[in-house]
Amino acid sequence: MKRITNTHFFLLLKKQINDVSILEKEYDKFAAMLFAESHTTSDITAYHDILVYTRVELSCLTALSEEINSALSEKAIKLIDIQIAWTEKQIISGQSKEHSPLKLKWKGSVVEWVELLYALQSAGCIYHNGKKVSLKQLFSKMGKIFDVKVAEFTTYFMNIKNRADKNRTKFIDLLLTSAQGHPTRFSRSFGQIDS
Repeated sequence: MKRITNTHFFLLLKKQINDVSILEKEYDKFAAMLFAESHTTSDITAYHDILVYTRVELSCLTALSEEINSALSEKAIKLIDIQIAWTEKQIISGQSKEHSPLKLKWKGSVVEWVELLYALQSAGCIYHNGKKVSLKQLFSKMGKIFDVKVAEFTTYFMNIKNRADKNRTKFIDLLLTSAQGHPTRFSRSFGQIDS
């Protein structure tokens, strides 16, 4: 935690050294160390904590320093504030990646999609707030999940209903055949079904 606050820059500020050239040289080393840390750290949260600690320490030194030291302390504080903002974005970005929803994509045809959703809705197995969902709700919600947009699903349904070979459930039949044709087993390590 004190790695940054034990640098020569900090020590010179504490001693209130007024030699500008020495202070600026040590400030440059301090800044280079901050940037190097940001690129090499594997724990961005720990790095953020170090930056916050360093900022507080610098603020206290700034209040006690003379004019020359104060200017460089303020400059260092601005630099740390920028680094803190950067690390917070990295932390938030990392969290959003960890918690981002699974992106699913429908690879079947639109007709198969319509047939599947009609079957789900007809079976009455999908509810929201205690009520069976409407076809419009089902197409809207499932469309968002699977990235499918079907504006006129009733037109597709009418085409399915009017199929000449009287087999109105080609896709559902394919699903049934596929499920029956592949023996399933449970994965011992994850408890998932493997085919």
